[in-house]
Amino acid sequence: MQKILSLALFCAINATYAVADTAPNTLYITTQSGIGLVGDQSGTGNSADDFSGNWNTTLDTGYFAGFGVGYLYNDKLSGEIYWEYRSNDAQTRVSATGNEYSGNYASSTIYFNTYYHFASFDNWRPYAGLGLGYLQEIDIDLELAGIETSYSGDGDLGLQAIIGANYSFADRLDLSLEARYARFSSTELTGEGMASGTIDGFDYDPMSIAIGLKYRF
Repeated sequence: MQKILSLALFCAINATYAVADTAPNTLYITTQSGIGLVGDQSGTGNSADDFSGNWNTTLDTGYFAGFGVGYLYNDKLSGEIYWEYRSNDAQTRVSATGNEYSGNYASSTIYFNTYYHFASFDNWRPYAGLGLGYLQEIDIDLELAGIETSYSGDGDLGLQAIIGANYSFADRLDLSLEARYARFSSTELTGEGMASGTIDGFDYDPMSIAIGLKYRF
């Protein structure tokens, strides 16, 4: 179902680009950073940590940073290619062994976003967006007694929702305040190096509250 929704969103984004008015044809760059949140994870290890069974990961508040290049097709519609990195400290417990690991859960993701810009008031202009996400890499690092192992995956598709507002404080420069929420279902993480087996069933659902800058050429 998620792949069908992702394909539908991708088609909608491209259709938006195809029919958009060609004015004002403005290129922009944007960058954000802020607080990154991810829900606690529960998955199943398959010969991971040499045992099979439940893996439960508790995640702390982390950080988020991103950079995008976009295009304003008209006064209301824009499209954007966006890359982000996020990391959250993690505590993982393997039920079969009782082992408890420290470490972190991190990802790098590419998004294809489309936005609708609402009417402005004073120097503020709110917007809402939808995006199709592609996980370049997602990994969880596990450390126990000074030994570190890692499980990673890539290639999963997800959806993203965005709300925010731009504050215009210079001729071509905006301050942005926004919240982003994404959802990637049932990611599979495979052992790297000396780590064996896989971890299945994590539903990656990152959220961020960010402040940023946008420069319009």
